[in-house]
Amino acid sequence: MKNIVITKYLKFLYSILERIGQKNTKQILFITNTDENKSVNKSHNILQIISVRCCTKEDINTFFEGDKKLRFREDLDQGHVMIGGFIKKDLVAYAWLNYQKIYINKIEKWIDFKEGYIWKGSTKEKKPHKGIKLEMLRHALKIAKDEGKKDIYALTDVSNIPTQRALESIGFKKQQIIAYSKFFNIQEQITK
Repeated sequence: MKNIVITKYLKFLYSILERIGQKNTKQILFITNTDENKSVNKSHNILQIISVRCCTKEDINTFFEGDKKLRFREDLDQGHVMIGGFIKKDLVAYAWLNYQKIYINKIEKWIDFKEGYIWKGSTKEKKPHKGIKLEMLRHALKIAKDEGKKDIYALTDVSNIPTQRALESIGFKKQQIIAYSKFFNIQEQITK
């Protein structure tokens, strides 16, 4: 209980610091090669109620509202691929696959990953079904391989251990750590 209170307090403090112009983040950049990755064509039968597929505008209209709906429709129009994890007919998780230069909010920079980049992964439930994240990542890698893409990247916060484990379990390797700090308009970026 004490850790939860401290975590909420720290998040509150970080949000205040961000509002006055300070930003600190450490991200880990992961990479995998679709030709060498053995899990690309591997699929696990995690239950008949779960399915993973590319989402359409109709899916976005059904499962999202307001600003998010508009942004996601725009992302589809720009050529990004939304991968959805469904339980029965309900969208419970999603991630995006991108082949273009993209603005990374966390580090406030445009990056061209050349081949492909998995981003904006999220779950709509606090505890999504175990295995759905892995199936979505495998699906993204399969799509990228089918498109002729080899090197696929993913970026995650150093504190996001579950996502790091998921990425590593399907063949992604840590490539580098990107530390980014900003206080008002003074920026520092360190790559290790």
